[in-house]
Amino acid sequence: MNNNSISGNGTTMARKDRFCLKRFLRYLSFEVTDTVSSQGLAILITGLAPVILFSLYCLFSLTVNQGYESMYWENVSDIHTYAASICITLPFYMIFPIVRYGMITGWRKGAAYLQMPASEAEKLLSAVLISLLIVPAIFIVLYFGSDWIIHMVFPDRIRTSFIDITTGHRLFEIVEIDGYQAVSANNPTMLFLPFTLAAAGLAGAVMFKRNKIFLTIMTSLAILAIFMWITIGLLDGVDEAAWTDFISNNGLGWSWTGIQTVFTIICCTYFYWRISRIQL
Repeated sequence: MNNNSISGNGTTMARKDRFCLKRFLRYLSFEVTDTVSSQGLAILITGLAPVILFSLYCLFSLTVNQGYESMYWENVSDIHTYAASICITLPFYMIFPIVRYGMITGWRKGAAYLQMPASEAEKLLSAVLISLLIVPAIFIVLYFGSDWIIHMVFPDRIRTSFIDITTGHRLFEIVEIDGYQAVSANNPTMLFLPFTLAAAGLAGAVMFKRNKIFLTIMTSLAILAIFMWITIGLLDGVDEAAWTDFISNNGLGWSWTGIQTVFTIICCTYFYWRISRIQL
């Protein structure tokens, strides 16, 4: 990063200055511009993944026997809507902050970041806005929009859009399987909220020095496994009727959203703590 572009008169400011709105807006504007310059193309390509995938589907369809074409597009539609979308959207939210802010722990780029003329609170708020709100919002518009356009233009090829499976449904519901009631994630694509995954990536960007993406994903999975193990143990003696009512009234969905929100705050707090302790 080039701190001269936002430094005004070029004077280096103390890292622990109080929050200044005017300086923050100038710094945020620089961060947004630098994000577009550095990661803009990757965001655009990933956001237009439905178009790219559909083009590949059409290319491969040329090799399919005409008698199996209907079966081919039926399988493609399911893969495109569920598997491909989950494998693209969820990792994107977590990986982007690591790519954007992983350089903080580096010697040269980290020093340049710490010398930027903005307070730690301004850097935190800027990183949170870009990683948790601005970039995910742009990505969602691109991905959902391009996927919806393909569905509308080629409804006989892509039978449903990603918007259809992520809206208008409760996150959890009770289903009956072989006479037993079980909890089903009715909307697995939204099981993990974008801002929560982004916050985990933001924490991972400053937690590890190497293999940041891999270690962040593994750490997140370990935390999730421990949390699920503890939760199952705590719920073991809960009254079944009360538990069913709790899920039916969307209590589990709201609780899970609350838990993710708390985790997001913890990750952002850790990010702030780390950048305040990094020494040049």
